[in-house]
Amino acid sequence: QSLYPIYAGIINEAKKTSGLDGVRIKKINVYLRDLSDNFLDNNKNNPKDALYELVSYFEEEISVSNICYDNSAIKFYLLDELINCNVFPNPEE
Repeated sequence: QSLYPIYAGIINEAKKTSGLDGVRIKKINVYLRDLSDNFLDNNKNNPKDALYELVSYFEEEISVSNICYDNSAIKFYLLDELINCNVFPNPEE
């Protein structure tokens, strides 16, 4: 099942209209790299398990604010950031 046809246009539009400047985007990227790397370590370098736990983590964080969310949208966002090397980054040598 592919999430791309459902969410690709939405995520691109959200990124354009979010109003985030370059510094805030860089902070988010660093946060995602560090957090996802910790999840990967905690799951013995199993990316599938780490991704599911990372999705659950963000679900919990969002639900605390009583905001409606879409589990698949969270997963798609994280996969998009994986492609951008901001989730489960390659170790720097």
